[in-house]
Amino acid sequence: MIRLRMDTMSDIILALRSQIRQAGLLSELTKLKHNVVTASHHRNDLFKAAQPYKVPVLIFDEGNADISLRALARSLKQHHKRFRILAWCDNLSHAMDLRLHEKSIDGFLLANSELDEIEKAIRTVTIGSVYVPTLLAEATKRYRKINEIHPLFSGLSRRESQIFQLIATGLTVPEIANRLFISRKTVNTFRYRLFRKLHVEGDVQLAHLAYQHGLLTPSLLKRLAMYPQLSLPAANESMTQQVAERKSLSYRP
Repeated sequence: MIRLRMDTMSDIILALRSQIRQAGLLSELTKLKHNVVTASHHRNDLFKAAQPYKVPVLIFDEGNADISLRALARSLKQHHKRFRILAWCDNLSHAMDLRLHEKSIDGFLLANSELDEIEKAIRTVTIGSVYVPTLLAEATKRYRKINEIHPLFSGLSRRESQIFQLIATGLTVPEIANRLFISRKTVNTFRYRLFRKLHVEGDVQLAHLAYQHGLLTPSLLKRLAMYPQLSLPAANESMTQQVAERKSLSYRP
C-alpha cells in the first residue's frame, strides 16, 4: 500500500477515550515527524493545547457522556477560527448524523480507519477542505437520495428526520436527548409525531421501516436484537401522500 505523506509537519491534538488507540496513534504520528500532543476532553485543556499552533488539528471522539462533540466543536471554532476538527466515530450511523447536521466538524474517521487514511484526513482538513471516508460518503448519499425521492421521508422535518435516524439505530430517549442537547420530553414529542406520520406503533417498527427503505443494514438490526422479524408492509401511494401533506408547518429547524 502506498503511504500518503504530508509535505510539512502538522500540529495535532489527540483527545481519544481509548488509551490504547491514543497511545498507538501518538506513537505512529510522532514517528512520521508530526507534532503531536494529547489532551483531555475538557474545553479549557484543548484551548491551552492549541494556543501555540496556527492550524491545530484536533482528533476527538465522544468519550465522555457529559461532553457533546457538537457543542465542543462549535465552541472551539468560535474561539479559535483556524481549529480543524476530525471526529472519530465507531458507529457509522452516528457519523452520518454528524455529517448531515453538524457543520463545525471538518472531517471524519471510522473504526476501521488505518494510518494512511488518518494522514490523508489530516492533510485534507489542514488545507481547509472537508474529509469524508468513502463508506460514510456513500451511506450519506444513499440517505439523502431516499429522503429526496420518497414522499414518506420527504414529509418529515429536518429534526424529525434526525431523530428518526437515531431511534432506528437503537439509541434510547435519554441518549438522543444528550446527543442533541434537548429535553427527553422534546424527544418523545418527536417520537410520537413520527409514529403518527409513519403509521407505526413503536421504535422496533420504526427501525424496520428504516431497514425496509435502505437506511439500516441487516447486520445492524442483528446487533439491535431486532432481526429477523416480520417485515412491515410497503408504504402505499395513499399513505406516502398523507405523510407528505402532514409536514408540520409550525416546526422551525
